[in-house]
Amino acid sequence: MKRKIFLLLFCISFLNSFSQRIVIDRIEDDGRRQLMSSGRNIKLDGATYNFIVKAYERFGYIDWCILISSFCYIPQNATLLIKLGNNEVISVVVNNLNVGKVTTGYGYIYSKVDYYSAIFDLSNEQFSKIEENGIVKIRISSRSSYKEKVWNKDKLGKYVANCRRKMIERFATTKVKSIYEDF
Repeated sequence: MKRKIFLLLFCISFLNSFSQRIVIDRIEDDGRRQLMSSGRNIKLDGATYNFIVKAYERFGYIDWCILISSFCYIPQNATLLIKLGNNEVISVVVNNLNVGKVTTGYGYIYSKVDYYSAIFDLSNEQFSKIEENGIVKIRISSRSSYKEKVWNKDKLGKYVANCRRKMIERFATTKVKSIYEDF
């Protein structure tokens, strides 16, 4: 009986660890359709970073991005290094950085702290390489140093590949109606 319960809990936790959802599906002001996945929190040298896959589609062409956000400082000229399973390195420079203020606190003590959100553009070729080879190491610049994480197994690459697969499926199966359709 204990074995069955353990197996059931293991299966549930396994499915939860790889479950990705599309949390945003909207039309931007410029007419592009945006999809955004649920996030995956990853600790890089003790600092927590939230990784999100974003896609923008217009006229059948899809732009792919990875959004990385954290309370840890991300500079204006941040670089993201992704080491693939075949030891190839993908280097991506930040495309857009936003620094916002977030109120945090415990009890009666509250303070406003900076929260950094950086968008890194990746090409279709780079995403394909991630899907084929997986990610074994990631590094992001932070001031004059960097934060990194090494994996024995590909976890982040599987997350990115699953998000991309779901987004491509969503783009193909759900079309956005024009304001003039069926009027």
